[in-house]
Amino acid sequence: MIICASCTARNEDGESFCGQCGAYLEWEGQRVDAPPVPEAPPPAPEPTPPPAEPEPERHRIVDRILSAAGRGGDGRDAAGPGMTSSPAAGAPSVDDAPAGQPVDRGAAVRPGPGAGPGPAGGLPPAPVDHGARREHDSARRFGVAKPTERDESPAPASPPPPPDDEPPPAPGELICGNCGAGNVPTRKFCRRCGRDLADAPVAVRPPWWRRLGRRRTATVTVAGTRPTTRPRRHVPTRSLVTLLVVAGLGVGGWLARDALRTGYAMVSDAVTGVEAVRPAGVAASAEQAGREARLAVDGVFDRSWSPGAADTALGQSLQLAFDEPFRLVYVLVTPGASRQQEQFLLEARPRDVVVTATRSDGTVLAREFALADEAGEQTLRLGVDDVTAVALTIGSVHPAQDPAAPVAVGEVEIFGRR
Repeated sequence: MIICASCTARNEDGESFCGQCGAYLEWEGQRVDAPPVPEAPPPAPEPTPPPAEPEPERHRIVDRILSAAGRGGDGRDAAGPGMTSSPAAGAPSVDDAPAGQPVDRGAAVRPGPGAGPGPAGGLPPAPVDHGARREHDSARRFGVAKPTERDESPAPASPPPPPDDEPPPAPGELICGNCGAGNVPTRKFCRRCGRDLADAPVAVRPPWWRRLGRRRTATVTVAGTRPTTRPRRHVPTRSLVTLLVVAGLGVGGWLARDALRTGYAMVSDAVTGVEAVRPAGVAASAEQAGREARLAVDGVFDRSWSPGAADTALGQSLQLAFDEPFRLVYVLVTPGASRQQEQFLLEARPRDVVVTATRSDGTVLAREFALADEAGEQTLRLGVDDVTAVALTIGSVHPAQDPAAPVAVGEVEIFGRR
């Protein structure tokens, strides 16, 4: 635990910046287990004052000073034995100073102009540092500023790189936009780089399909300990899921192969387009004179094929044969004797028809369609491959005003792709 010295907030070990104020914890932080503060050294003992000189020795020193100044004899005669002589003429006396004025004790005992060096028991002169004086004079002469103390505080360190085994931000954590580190929601500054987390996005839980192939981070065991649980066996989840998906697609494609083939063919029909396929031969199970089967494929809508009256036309068919197999997409049938409404209503029309397609391998596919009782062509969609023959069989009819009127089929057209 690290306590920030700026805001006293508690931070976890290993965090570089405070979560409340953003201070760099290497400089501003303090660990809880701080080392003991060293005790202050004891005060130094006061120096012992020098012992006082005996009175006779003091008089001998004064006599020497006065004799050196040339006034030894007069001074000693004026004073009696055992008495000190008065100060030299012209020297200021401490007793002569007026009341209320500070006394310069240094000047009172300063010797005269002819006095020699001071006594051995006096204050020694202070040593003079000539090098410092020369530097000071040079600085004053050339206007050099006095050097100030350097700011020896270290520059802020760059955020450390993320460790290799650091897990990605957990759901609900704040993601730093500067270094990408995850932070708990209670932090205001990033734990790694100190960036403000006011606008930091929140980590969301990824969807399940992204979590399938994600590897789980290994649990780091503290040095000197052993894991308490047995390690899990590694299961190749990604490979297993891929194998199951491929197998499912394969089985589904095999089961729906016919539907897939039909859908592909329908898309090809819509994209590629179809064309009219002319039959090589035309035949009918029944036909009237002047209303032969060939008239149903001549391209003229006013001439039609008629198998007979309504009571005899049921179950009659028109057969079309082709030289080469092709894909039958749809059949256009124009019921009635004409497209004009008056002529259309004069004769009977087919109502239910069965279209039979024969493939090249001999298989037959039959589908039943209901025709509307209206003039014009109608589309019958089939979508059959490898067709070599087509038959149209009448199942029921729309009666005409005259019950004896024949059943008419104006035109039959085949469209497909080769």
